[in-house]
This record gives sequence, C-alpha cells and structure tokens, in this order.
Amino acid sequence: MNPSALLRRPAAPRPLLLSLAPLACALALPAMLHAQALPGLLPPPASAESAALAPATGPVVRSVEIRFKGDATVDRERILSNMRLKTGEIYTKEKEEQDLRALYNTGDLLDVQFTTTEVAGGIKLTVTVEARAGLGNIEFLGNTVFTATRLQQEIELKIGGSVDDTSLAKAKDAIIEVYKAKGYPDVTVDYSITKGATPGFSRAVFSINEGGRGIIKDVIFEGATSFSSGKLKGVIKSDNRNWIKFWDLKRRVDRTKIEEDIKAIEEFYQNAGYLDAKVTNVVPQRVDDKNVNLVYSITEGPVYTVAAVTVAGNKLYQTADLIPVFQLEAGQTFSLADMKIDLATIADYYGSRGYADSKVTPRIDKQAGSQLGITYAIEEGNQFKVGKISISGNQKTKEEVVRRELTIAPTDEYNTIKIRKSQSRLMNLDYFEGVDFMPVSSNLGPDYKDINIDLKEKPTGSVQFGAGFSSIDNLVGFVEVTQKNFDIANWPSFTGAGQRFRLGLKAGTERKDFIMSLTEPYFLGQRLSLGGDIFYTEKNYLSDYYDQRDVGGSINLRKPLGDNTDLRLTYTLQQVEIYDIDEDASEYIKSQEGDYLQSRLGAAWVFDNRDSFQMPTRGHKISVEGNVSGSFLGGDVDTVSLSLSGQKYWKMPFDTIFSVQGEVASVDTTGDGDSVPIFERQFLGGANNLRGFEYRNVGPKDENGEPIGGNTLGWITAELTFPIVAKIRGAVFADAGFVNPDSWDYSSSDYNADIGLGVRVNLPLVGPVKIDYGIPITTDEFNDDGGQFQFSVDYKF
Repeated sequence: MNPSALLRRPAAPRPLLLSLAPLACALALPAMLHAQALPGLLPPPASAESAALAPATGPVVRSVEIRFKGDATVDRERILSNMRLKTGEIYTKEKEEQDLRALYNTGDLLDVQFTTTEVAGGIKLTVTVEARAGLGNIEFLGNTVFTATRLQQEIELKIGGSVDDTSLAKAKDAIIEVYKAKGYPDVTVDYSITKGATPGFSRAVFSINEGGRGIIKDVIFEGATSFSSGKLKGVIKSDNRNWIKFWDLKRRVDRTKIEEDIKAIEEFYQNAGYLDAKVTNVVPQRVDDKNVNLVYSITEGPVYTVAAVTVAGNKLYQTADLIPVFQLEAGQTFSLADMKIDLATIADYYGSRGYADSKVTPRIDKQAGSQLGITYAIEEGNQFKVGKISISGNQKTKEEVVRRELTIAPTDEYNTIKIRKSQSRLMNLDYFEGVDFMPVSSNLGPDYKDINIDLKEKPTGSVQFGAGFSSIDNLVGFVEVTQKNFDIANWPSFTGAGQRFRLGLKAGTERKDFIMSLTEPYFLGQRLSLGGDIFYTEKNYLSDYYDQRDVGGSINLRKPLGDNTDLRLTYTLQQVEIYDIDEDASEYIKSQEGDYLQSRLGAAWVFDNRDSFQMPTRGHKISVEGNVSGSFLGGDVDTVSLSLSGQKYWKMPFDTIFSVQGEVASVDTTGDGDSVPIFERQFLGGANNLRGFEYRNVGPKDENGEPIGGNTLGWITAELTFPIVAKIRGAVFADAGFVNPDSWDYSSSDYNADIGLGVRVNLPLVGPVKIDYGIPITTDEFNDDGGQFQFSVDYKF
C-alpha cells in the first residue's frame, strides 16, 4: 500500500482515556521533576537497603551550651563526653533521646533538659542540667560502741562522690549489720541529707540508736520435738561462753555464729534422717535491757528410711568394686554424713585411676511411707595422665622445696588421692596459708591434664617472748627465735630452702637454758633429715641437794620409712656437771659430784599417725629407743638404755577423747662402770606421768628421803577428756607406775597409783595448759597419800 494513501485514510476513533494518556504524562513529568527540588515533600519510596545507606538529614548543631541549675559540681567536659550531639553533628530526635539516657546513667545528674534555637546555618543546642550534690562530709550521731572511723570503713560512701537514696540505704544496712554482728540486735539507724558548708556539697548524717547489747540468757529451739534442748545446744556455737576472757564470761549475739549454727542444726537433723529439716528463722527476743533469748525456729519434717541404694552410669567398673560396703543401706535411717562417705569413696576410686573429670551426683527419690531411693549417678569422663606441673605464688620458697613434697609427677596416671596427699604435705610444712591444685587442659594432648599449683605464703619466722610456769620448774621467762623456712645460704633474708632454725633462751628461778639448732630436711637431695644443735642447761629444780649443768651438742639423722614411720640416729657429746652439793646431802649424792664427759649414740624407731601433735584426738604413736654411752666413743660414762613407749587416742561420742599412754625403760652399766650416774637414772612423778606425786618422787630414795631414782621404770596412764566450752576441756585420769633399783627388773609389785581430775585450756601462741589434781590411792613407804596439784604450760613453738 502506498504510504501516502495511508496517511490520507481517515483515522479510526480511539477511547477517550487512551487519547488523553500521552497528554497527562507530558503534563506530569515537569511537575514530578520540580517536586524533588521542593523542601518538605516526601521523597519517592526507596528500598530498605538504599534507606540504610542514605545520610542522616536534619539541621546542623552549630554550638552546644551547658547550663546548670544550682551549683556546677559536675565538669562540663564530663557532660559533653557522654553526648553524641556535638558541634558539627546533624541533630535528630533519636540522638537527643540517646544523650538523655547516657547523661542520666552517669548518676551525676538529677535533671536534664534539651532545647534548640534556630541560628544561621543550623541550630544552637542548650543542655540545662541539675547536678547531684557531692558528698562533703559524713557524720555519725549516737555511736558509742564503734568510732566514726570504724563506721566509715564499713560503708561504701566516699567523700567527694555523688550521693543518692540507694547508696544511703545501703550504708544504713551496713551500719546495722556491723552492730548486730557485735551483739546489738535492737539497733536502729536513720539518715538525712543537709546542705554542706561548701557550695555544691551535701552532708550525710546517720543517727544511730544502739539499743541494748544482746547478752544471750538462753537459747530456745521452737518446733524441736525429736531432740532435747541440751542436745541441740551441744551442736551450736552461740551457746558457748568465751572462758579465755575470764573478765567477760558472757555469750553475745554474733551474726556469724548464728549463720554457722543454722547449717550445723540442719546438718545434725539430716544426719539423723530428717532430710527436710530447716531452720526457718532466728530471732533474738528481748528479755530485759541487757539480755535476750535466742530463738531458733525449726521445722523437723519426717524421718526418712533408705528403701534402696543403687549406682548408675558405671560402665568401666563393677559396683562391688566401686564401693564394696555402702554406708547407706536399705532399711536403715537416712544419714547425710553416710551418703557423703559413699560419694567420696566412689569419687576416690575413679580419681585414683586417672579419671580427673569424673562426677558423682546423688539422686534422692522420695517414695511413699517416708522412704528414700538413693541413686549414685556417675559420669565417668575420660582417663588422663599428668602433663606439666606449674607452681605459682612461691615468692620466698624455692620451687624445689615444693616439688620434693609432691607424690605425683609428670606422665604419672592422674590420681586425686596422691594430689590430696601432696596438698596435705605442703600444708603440713606450715609455710603456706593456702595450697590449691587446679587441673587444666594440656598442650600434650587430650589424654593429659596439666596441674597448676597456686600457693599463698605466710610468715614463717617469729620472735616470741613471755613467761611460763609449771609445778616442776616454777617461773620461767623465755625468748624464742624460729624460722621454719630457713636458708643458711640466702643472706640477708635467710629464707626459702625449707630448713628449720631455732634459737631459744629460758631463764627462771629453777633453770637456765640456751639452745641453737638447724635442720636440713632433705640432706643430699633425699628424704633424709640432718640436724644439729648446741645447748647449755642449768637444772636447779632436780633436787634440793644438788644442781646439774649440761653443755654440749648433738647431730641427728632422720630417715622416713613410710608415711608415718621413721628411723632416727642421734649422736650427743656433752659435759655433765653435778655441783653445789649441800653439806647435808647423803653419801650417795655426794659421790655423784664432779664432771662427766658423755659420748652417746642413740637409735629410735617411731611410728606416729596421730591427727595432731599438740591436741590429738585419734591415732597412736609407738617409739622404741636405745642409747649407748661408753669410753669406746670417747667419753667416761658407760651406760646402755632401752625404752618402749606408746600413746593411743580414741575419738568417742559427744566429743570426748579417751587416751592411754605408757612406757617401760631400763638403764644399765657397761664396761668398767660400777653404777649408773644419777643423771642417767629413771624417775617418775609429776605433771608428765604420775600426777598424784611430787616431781621425781616415785621410786628409791636415800636416807634423807631424797629421790635418787632407779634403773628400771614402767608406767601407764588412762585419761578421758570432755568439752566444757570452746577451747576448754575437762579430764578424769588414773595413773600407775613403778621405779625399781635394779636394771631390767620389770616387777610391778612395788607400784604407786593415783586418780584425779584436770582441766585443759588451749591458749593461742602458748599451747595446751594443763591443770591437774591427783590423789594417790596406792603408795610405797616413801610417799604419803596427800593430793598434788600439777600445773604446766607446754611452751613449744
């Protein structure tokens, strides 16, 4: 078709909307383009991504002014540093809200207000703040028990810091707590804030009404029907008077003791089967102005019986191997203490075989009829060997001193029993306040555990002085210098090598002593103790007819043969002088006058597993000792002696301790010696054996009735001690013994015996004080039946 013809052809009619569309687009396009340049109109819709990338819009902050309501106690720069809106930043409401929160969170401001003012090119931001007043000073009113300095130390308020109701309330509670801990249960505390003398600072005033001091008149157990009040009082500490402070024999309310009492009462009940027992409240009820009754409210609950005990989760070992005998058994009353023993037994079984991360958890299922099903759930974990052992915290003690006490070493099988033993040995050195063993992952691989040992050292040297008294040597003054962690080669501190040094002086009415000793516990790098001492002693208390002086020295070796056994060798060289003989002395005593050079070699085997050296409660000690002195050793004393001694302790119910001690010993002459010199003879009587008799007064005597000792002795004592109050125990005892004139004569036909009562007081820094009164019940012809007081202080360090 010819195009021109087409053009000439008349157009077909179109719908009206289609005809107007091009015109509408043409008219709308300029308007849309113009709208983008007009402020205040919404932009076209955008995607979330493009919106996030778009810059913030808003006026620019041209300046920031900080204004204060009241005193300006907060630095302007501190305020600005907590704000995002700074000069040059775009202002938005979101930023303003963030700044408000940040300024309030500083705790320095009570009120914050933001205002904006239009200026050329943007806005001016004005921040109006009201600062909290700084704490200028703290005052305490009504306090007589504690000084203001002490109370200031108890609270967390600091001069110059901000103060608010929260911090003041916390300080109030701290003051109340310190008063209640001291025994003032009725104390009340109020506080107020006033304007301080310095502008911008306030004054905090705490008004204290101390109330009456809480002296415990009685302890009452409400709800306790299964046990007597006396039984429960024996469990707690709040009922104990402090008999050491004889000037203040009062029981005072002590918050720390009360918290310990709550645990002790609940554990006491749980050990007796009352699993649900709880102390629900403890209230000091005022009796009068000074006294209170301390009331423990107890909910006992039922007594539970064990229905069955099972073990779950053990795949490596049979139950019979893990715990051959259960402490908890079906049919018996539940006991928390017995359950803990079972758990420890299982844990030790795994721990001693390298399973360092094994866990044992008790599951207690309450059943009908107050029955309990007990399941020991075991997570066996993995088996490990010991990797690296690292030691820290030993600022003074040499590392080798620590390592030689360890019973476990790298590449050993991980063993929790050996680790506990190592920890115990380190603590027994008495160099450390704390010893912590921490197993951690090892670089050697997943089959190893490194051990980090963290030590906290304590002072090991001391200089002590004081006075002691006993019925044997009367009044004695003493000074003692000791260093338990001595190092003779480490000048000038002389510490760190684990040696033991002692320098002691004693002087009194009946004796004079000097001793200096040094002991190396690991001689030649072995568990072999080498020690030596030099000494000077004047003993004027031995007799009314003569005095004795010993001057010399000794060397000793001690070789441990096991955990509780050791062998000891001792060589002593001393000059013994018997002098100042009274003219009325017997011919025998006069014959002893003179100087003796004694060269003595001794050996002893000792087994000792007592739980304490000063105050043992269980275990025993056995010692066999022999000594020989003779001219073949270079001296002029020819004697041989042999002794066997023993001690045995039993922990009995109600914290009583029963003990039996005894000894048999004999001495004889060797070579050309025709008699045993008096300083080698055997004596009994006094505070250390037969307490119903005077010191050394049991056995043979001369024509003046003066004891001259014998060649053989034997004695035994039985004693039961029981608690009276804290650190004070009573004692009942019976002693018996003999001293025979001949060597190796162990006949007990001529014995002496006594019974008596005593008191034991454990004094800090001194040790056990013993006061005994013994009454003879069997005597020989040289002794009477009158009673004897025996008083002694064990001033060992």
